[in-house]
Amino acid sequence: MEDRRARWKRNGAFIGRMAVFAAVFALLSQGVLNVLTPQYDYGPGSMLNLYDQPKETIDVLALGTSMTYAGVNTNVLWADWGIAAYDLACAEQQYWHTYYYLLEALKTQSPRLILLDAKAATYPDDVTRRGRVILNTSGIRDLRLRYQAIAASGQEEPWSFLLGFPQVHENWKKVTLASLAPRAWAGGRDSSWKGFVERDEREQHTRPNLVWTNICKKLNPKEAEYFGKICDLAEERSIDILLVAYPNPDYANDHMYYNALWALAEERGIPYINFNDPEGHYRFRYSSDFADWQHLNVQGSLKLSRLLGAYLAEHYDLTDRRGDA
Repeated sequence: MEDRRARWKRNGAFIGRMAVFAAVFALLSQGVLNVLTPQYDYGPGSMLNLYDQPKETIDVLALGTSMTYAGVNTNVLWADWGIAAYDLACAEQQYWHTYYYLLEALKTQSPRLILLDAKAATYPDDVTRRGRVILNTSGIRDLRLRYQAIAASGQEEPWSFLLGFPQVHENWKKVTLASLAPRAWAGGRDSSWKGFVERDEREQHTRPNLVWTNICKKLNPKEAEYFGKICDLAEERSIDILLVAYPNPDYANDHMYYNALWALAEERGIPYINFNDPEGHYRFRYSSDFADWQHLNVQGSLKLSRLLGAYLAEHYDLTDRRGDA
């Protein structure tokens, strides 16, 4: 009996040590993986930061590409209209990733309006580039949804993206002290950050030279499919959608794709606003309002967000939250 008790005691102690070792190893592995995974505010930052937002505090959710996070200045929407907006966006986000971002956001938020970036309609490929898969999926904490988002990307061996290390182990060469900083993925900002990424550069461009036409260029069928999924999900949750084409010096190359998207939107009764439309007289200065060939700088974001805020105030009954505690 004594020998049996002693064996149980030794086995129990061994199992306990193994459990502690496994827990420490898992924590260290996750920490290393977090450092090796690209920690950018234009990557997983806005999704990771979403988890720090109090529940049911976002009325307007801006989803989409880098044109969203560089253009929708949430500070302006709040300061001028009290609109509680959040930019849940990532570089070159295709509609399948937008769909899974929305699914994850709806676990904690019930937005009244989605600002949906039209840019994804111009992407011709139905396979997301490896680096963009990492940026667009690594911030999703729900492993089931993350895997589905990875699988939708069309890359081979989606499990390697879910595990992380097979895809990012080489990044140790790029690790700096900044990678170890608190909230590195949010650019060091605290949780009050709402996803807007400031671009201070100024690049001169000429106004797009194009023949304004209603001709449509066929969308990538996969983008069209997931656009439909986003619309269905929003309708199911009674959320309005406003499609937005952000001002873009490269618009001449996108114009006919956008026309095809407008046609899909009209079939569903979804409104859209095109800030490239010359009849809108939006008066963006291509010589000073852009950081590069596609993105607004801070000056441009102020102009866009004031126009956008005025449009939202006129067409949607959004609560002024400035008096909320």
